[in-house]
Amino acid sequence: MGMGIFCLKIFGNGLLIRTQKYEADQLRMEIGHYLDNSNSLHIYGNTISELKDMLEQIEIRVAGC
Repeated sequence: MGMGIFCLKIFGNGLLIRTQKYEADQLRMEIGHYLDNSNSLHIYGNTISELKDMLEQIEIRVAGC
């Protein structure tokens, strides 16, 4: 990922991969490969304080990977 390597659970990609597996099973096909090349961090907030809180939460989640 553009911002570094994170756990899939942080971005919800685990659900996308499970959906891909389900569809492949239904079609009796092998599962393909999933590649996520993200290069954009969306920041939602109006203050520097909100930004700092968001970055602290990301840091905590990444540390748990």
